[in-house]
Amino acid sequence: MLDSPQEAAIVAMVCGPPPEGRARWTTLLIAQEAVRRGIAERLGREKARLVLKHHDLKPWREKNVVRSKD
Repeated sequence: MLDSPQEAAIVAMVCGPPPEGRARWTTLLIAQEAVRRGIAERLGREKARLVLKHHDLKPWREKNVVRSKD
């Protein structure tokens, strides 16, 4: 189970650009990156999906993605 700071960190991660070489975030990529970045010790695709659903995020839609103005 994730606590609020962990969920917030995942939301912040997903609102940013996907990792180099990726066009968009997927639930598998979110789970892998959250573990790699130390946000969660373990995270499955379904839990990543539920975090997105709980926060009403759809990272495949451009309006939900934060882009730098560079």
